Amino acid sequence: MASNRQSMIERIIFSLFSSKLKSETTLFTNPNNGCAPVLSLPNDVISHIGTFLGNKSLGRLSRACKQSHGLFQKSLNRHRHLLHHVFGADEDQANTLLLKLKMSNPNYYWQLILERGKGSEHCGREWEAVSPLEFAAWAGDTFMVEMLLSHISDEFKHLALKQLRSVKEKGTEHGPHLSYLKPVINAYTEYDSRCDSVHRSQRLKYFIVKIGGSQKKYLPVYVLQEFCGPVPFYPVPEFKRVPVRSCLLPDGSSLLPYSASSGLGVQFALYKGSKVRCIGGPEDEWISLFAKYIEYIELPALRRFRLVRTEDLVMQISRLEQLEQELKTRAGITPNIRPNR
Repeated sequence: MASNRQSMIERIIFSLFSSKLKSETTLFTNPNNGCAPVLSLPNDVISHIGTFLGNKSLGRLSRACKQSHGLFQKSLNRHRHLLHHVFGADEDQANTLLLKLKMSNPNYYWQLILERGKGSEHCGREWEAVSPLEFAAWAGDTFMVEMLLSHISDEFKHLALKQLRSVKEKGTEHGPHLSYLKPVINAYTEYDSRCDSVHRSQRLKYFIVKIGGSQKKYLPVYVLQEFCGPVPFYPVPEFKRVPVRSCLLPDGSSLLPYSASSGLGVQFALYKGSKVRCIGGPEDEWISLFAKYIEYIELPALRRFRLVRTEDLVMQISRLEQLEQELKTRAGITPNIRPNR
């Protein structure tokens, strides 16, 4: 019902700007400039109208004429901004943006959370169609998912449930839930198995390229925050605390943005253990002597992270399923009980 109502609203709004409508009738045509009279409304009013539309409709509408393109560009960019904040694991900025949008359109702003769009992460991974909620769930950012869900009323949480189920059961265009961990874990195990065949003088460089390169290429910003945060990986943590939402290194510099000629994977690799270290300087030659211990310190933490975040997603889905059943029971509808997975 909600989606049908939204579709009707979008059709009505779009018809006011439709070039086809303008060519067939003078009802909405301004004889002075050939544009729809609705475009003569104050800009802030027109921008507010745009908050009722999804990306697809906004894209079509922005192509109606030069004036509408300029007026709706801000609305068209709002989803890109939200997705950018979620890619960057910037929970505060994402929440602030949503609260600002809520003030102007409290009934529809939350739909941005579920709307799919294009974007790219700091690591260069390109996404063709992913929603902020889907990405946060896929990346294992449990805390971002909870914040996003808090903006969706119980009446519409079944739409979020559908996306979370899809991430768990089908994955995304970049593979299953938490699939980025596999090549990183493989890099650790391959380093462990091959380091003895690498000359001791080259082991540090091999560590930087092999481990640091995989961290740079595959890890979402959220996981980098876990690496850079104060919670140690040894002993293995429970991963129940919200990480410090930054990627500051021990020297106070930022890990991001990446550089092709320096930084992670070129000059150093991240090693956590009891505290984060940038392994790459002459003082880090010990890595060539204790390479075998890497597997017993870093890998258990990464595997624990994968287990905990998988359980988190299952619990979030279960909680939303329970809510869906309760709402159906209140409405007098027999709920569909999904079998235990």
